[in-house]
Amino acid sequence: MEDKRGVEMNTVYTNISPVTNAYTNFNHFFYLKNVLNAKKVYVCVWDSFVYEDPRFYQGLDSKTDKFQKLTENVALLEKLMKHIGLSYKIIYLSEAWERLFKKTQYSQIFQKVMSRLTIEDLKKGFLIPYIPYNDISLSKLNYIVADYLIAVHLHDLFPEISDQNPKYYLSSERFKVFNDCISTVLKAHYGSVNLPELVLVKNVPVILDSRGFIPSIEMPLHELKRVFSEHYSKKEPEEKEIDDFLNVLQPILSDNFLLGQQKLPVSKLFKHINTDDKDKLCEILAENLHEYFSKLKDVLSTKEADKPSKAKYITNEKDFGQLLKTLNPLKIRILQECNGLNSSFDIARKAGLNKNTVSPYITQLRNLGFITNDRRPRRLINSLVIDLEGIEINNGGAG
Repeated sequence: MEDKRGVEMNTVYTNISPVTNAYTNFNHFFYLKNVLNAKKVYVCVWDSFVYEDPRFYQGLDSKTDKFQKLTENVALLEKLMKHIGLSYKIIYLSEAWERLFKKTQYSQIFQKVMSRLTIEDLKKGFLIPYIPYNDISLSKLNYIVADYLIAVHLHDLFPEISDQNPKYYLSSERFKVFNDCISTVLKAHYGSVNLPELVLVKNVPVILDSRGFIPSIEMPLHELKRVFSEHYSKKEPEEKEIDDFLNVLQPILSDNFLLGQQKLPVSKLFKHINTDDKDKLCEILAENLHEYFSKLKDVLSTKEADKPSKAKYITNEKDFGQLLKTLNPLKIRILQECNGLNSSFDIARKAGLNKNTVSPYITQLRNLGFITNDRRPRRLINSLVIDLEGIEINNGGAG
């Protein structure tokens, strides 16, 4: 990619599926920063896909539910984005999906795309050296198509975070299978439309064990060695793959790659690698990935992820009445001070209100789901979005 395009790039839409905290997920954001020079990133977390993946549940303990685990995985990625200076907004596929399909015209576009995709089109994916293509579920095919439509219509679906569509859409090489069909349908539907420019992540080897796990930050060194060993038991090591993999580690390891007790630049380490000695190769790669994860943990431990909050998408008369009609200037002023730092006394003082007025309002806002139950309440909803096109209103009482 030419440098000039990286300089021009400012807004990027991408998706992520943090089933585990794999090195491929972290690399995705280094790619955004170091290769694309992204200024603003819209990240769609594929929560629906994560919850369908049985590998996700193997990482759960008895005290952690799936929502908490996904939040923790996303938090690590948020910390990384803060560390490397990416401005970002996060949305979740489950909510984006709901918003997309409440719009009749977007549902029609989706259906047209799905009706035009053929088995012959999908076969092209087997030529792409990525995660085994035959593992793709039918639901993931739906997610892939819907995700691009969400990016194309982002400003309409999520006006609370975006007033214009992203300039670029970052995805894996697999998306090439779908791009022509989706673009053709969109151009036929709109006549003239400015679609996000497609940017594909390349040269990122995907190391897989026999169960389909990618090495992740949770794994101890012996587990990492096992994954590399199983990966190369199925194929012969190639110099390009090894070179590309070491380059993935470069943003964290810099010139401190490990070779026994030595620390070397990647160029010198590569000279010591012998692809014929698989055991030694797996040991070197595992030790350097373990070092990468260790240093990454140290970096991320100094950062804080944003507290989860969301927009409330109002699509029916009940929500309109309960949420919007019950708000008044005093409640809005109180909500502005509900940042997780202020007690009810602090809120009253900062808002210039009587504490006896603030306390019942805080109770009402808690009951409506606007704020947490903590002594120092935090907003759970930062925006209210009304779907004027699709909202269902009962006109029975209209005069």
